Amino acid sequence: MFEVLKSFSKISHSKWLVSDIEGATHHDVFLPFNNEKMNYWYFDTKQLLTEVKKIIQFESGVFCLIEGELKIYKDDEIPFTEASEELQLSDCLIEVRAFDFSYFEVYSNNLEYIKMILKNIPNKSSIEYFTV
Repeated sequence: MFEVLKSFSKISHSKWLVSDIEGATHHDVFLPFNNEKMNYWYFDTKQLLTEVKKIIQFESGVFCLIEGELKIYKDDEIPFTEASEELQLSDCLIEVRAFDFSYFEVYSNNLEYIKMILKNIPNKSSIEYFTV
């Protein structure tokens, strides 16, 4: 996951909305941001990469790169891992979802963002399919 998210380290003026996070180990990595009032968190890419490095594998997680003004979302608007196969937020540039400790899915309306990720994946033979 680190390599995927690192693909966007040069994009400035954007934040990551992170939700539905559970890690295989160090599952409390997001505890400082977890409270009864918030079900999601915003990070800049550098902050997010620091936190993601602490997790060995993700059981679930949604990472949405958002450019522009940050919003406060209602509970029923917060992205979740098991959603339909499309971007969940209209202002999202790219959405990465982690599943079951073993794979992830990527959604974007911009093929260039997908290509940025493909450049950073060390073992491209592990990609099962790619559709636009």
